[in-house]
Amino acid sequence: MLVAFALAELVAAQVLIPLTAGVVNWMVRRSGHYAVANEDLIRFFLSWVGLATLLVAGTVTLAIDGMGRGAMMLALRRAERDKQASGVLAFIDALRREGVILELAARKVLLAGVLGLPFVAAIGLVVWVTVRGVDVYWLVNERPLRFWIAMACVVPVGVVGFRMVARRLLGWSLALPLHVLSGRRPRVAMRESREAIGARLPSLAVARGAWVVLSGSVGIGVLLLARLLAEGLLHSTAEHLRTTAVLAGCVLVVYALIVFSVVLITAMGDALIVDAAWCRYTPGDLSAGVLGKLPGVQVQRRKHRIVLLLLLGFGVGVAALGSLGLLESARREITIEITAHRGASSLAPENTLAAIRAAVKLGVDRIEIDAMLSADGAVVLFHDTDLRRIAGDPRRVSEMTLAELRRVDAGSWFSGEFAGERVPTLAEAIAEAGSRTRLNIELKSSGGDEALLAERVAEAFGGSAGGLARGVIVSALSPRALVEMRRVAPGVPVGLIVAASVGDLRRADVDFLAVESRLATRDFLERADRAGMPLYVWGVGDDAAFTRLALTGVRGVITSDAAGMLARRAELGKLSETERLLLAIRERMLDRGQSPVTWRILSQ
Repeated sequence: MLVAFALAELVAAQVLIPLTAGVVNWMVRRSGHYAVANEDLIRFFLSWVGLATLLVAGTVTLAIDGMGRGAMMLALRRAERDKQASGVLAFIDALRREGVILELAARKVLLAGVLGLPFVAAIGLVVWVTVRGVDVYWLVNERPLRFWIAMACVVPVGVVGFRMVARRLLGWSLALPLHVLSGRRPRVAMRESREAIGARLPSLAVARGAWVVLSGSVGIGVLLLARLLAEGLLHSTAEHLRTTAVLAGCVLVVYALIVFSVVLITAMGDALIVDAAWCRYTPGDLSAGVLGKLPGVQVQRRKHRIVLLLLLGFGVGVAALGSLGLLESARREITIEITAHRGASSLAPENTLAAIRAAVKLGVDRIEIDAMLSADGAVVLFHDTDLRRIAGDPRRVSEMTLAELRRVDAGSWFSGEFAGERVPTLAEAIAEAGSRTRLNIELKSSGGDEALLAERVAEAFGGSAGGLARGVIVSALSPRALVEMRRVAPGVPVGLIVAASVGDLRRADVDFLAVESRLATRDFLERADRAGMPLYVWGVGDDAAFTRLALTGVRGVITSDAAGMLARRAELGKLSETERLLLAIRERMLDRGQSPVTWRILSQ
């Protein structure tokens, strides 16, 4: 079962996931984009192309899981008939059935999606009614009464929808063994599975759920213990960089083996539960349908030794590659750029001249500010679409003149010390920053004003020549706003702000990406580095995250804790190569690992 599962995971990781990711990227490009990000995601997934993308990603996810489980079940049944049965041949048997397993997965995803669609639509309607006419940022942070009313509507609908979809999926638990072990076609297997389980569904759900919770809890405990032991070992290693690097690679291999073991044990136990249910709930000896046609296999011990040596060689190779990557991290100079988010927003009210002065005093490399248009076409610094969060005023910025905005107290909400602080214009912010620091101007477009906003912003910093001289960069959530900025100020770097995406963002027509910290996984950073796409990471609020990013060589971070990040950068700059290597090992071990298969397909 171990060999069969390992081979299935290897084929999935190296073949199926990259191949499916390529198909998904092709589908995204068919929608007219190289990448779909942020607010475009909802529009994309409501289109036929988006729904097809979800169907493909979900189907392949279930098919990968089905191939691994099917291979283990075949290995188990072969072992009952032939004590020397091979996990390799069990995997090959499962691979030959992958086409039908894929059909089975597609049917499950499609039927579950149809069942859950009314609940998703209901939740979407509640969310639309809730956010209509208000700023989403204010709604999420302040959580007024309408937020809790929406939650009171969404949670019960979500629970009922999840329960119905989960019951249907659990009712199909025996569909996979009915196919791989008895040769039933997908449609027949799904129907017979529901009939065979019937009233036994609650007990099967408890068994599978309890096993996942138990194995997951034990696995997390083992991983935490291994991490503590590894950190103690690495802190006591020799000072020679090469010795430490090799040891680091070996530690990573051991850690990876532990992770794989936890995943294997969880999957194997669940497969055994389903297999036991199949034996108990289905009438007769159904296994003869397929297994009776499989030839007997006599496997020599020598072949097992060859497989073991190959696996050992593969582990050594991974260790060597891991050592090289860590060694590169240790030797890389710490040059990460620190940007103060909305000015020094932890020391002064955001997007004010006071916040800009505080950021300049700290000595940050860059200041990020938000620029939007007032009703009379002035470019002002403001983040939200309305004044609820800052001043308790429901009016929208785009509906107020500059004179009206000047009368708003933009500082009292933060502290009495800043009472009377006003909403500044972009020109005033540029003058305040002067030549002491550079700016990252985020375009906050509203209602199709991208062209006018880009023109007014470019006028404020002096067009292409002025922007390049001041070191200005421009970012936006809207790709359309960036297209307009390229038109009016060619040469000024523009970047897409990303909180969630589907497709290959590296192919976006921008000079850099500003990604949310959760997207800045090791895999994403490595692929962006290979593509030569500079990355700024926002939402970085703690020293550990900053350390990981600094060691991986991202262009910069955008943070509300600029003072803390400056201090950590100075501390990192004083470390020796060996000390930086130990830090890189620690951060690699603390990495949360691979994301779920579906998101890996979409994000690749």
